[in-house]
Amino acid sequence: MHKSKGLAFNNVFVIGVHDGALPSNRAVALSSVDMNECKEKAEPPTTHEEERRLMYVAATRAKNNLYVTFPKTIQDKPSKRSIFIKELNKPLKNG
Repeated sequence: MHKSKGLAFNNVFVIGVHDGALPSNRAVALSSVDMNECKEKAEPPTTHEEERRLMYVAATRAKNNLYVTFPKTIQDKPSKRSIFIKELNKPLKNG
């Protein structure tokens, strides 16, 4: 996801898109970020918005086919599909 540019591939596979992986359990809402704390630590947190952007980048690299998968279970516990999968079906906002 990080290195691809343009319509780079005929087929793109995004594997394991489940809640806890994309977005990561470590990702936070941008509104909850304390900028002073980030400056002190010199390490910005991963935000939901950044991970949403990465999903968008991956989804828009496919020339022909985009395949998105998620596991039904993880360690014998049901997993939830990522909110980003549902967002793939939403029309993009203009402006």
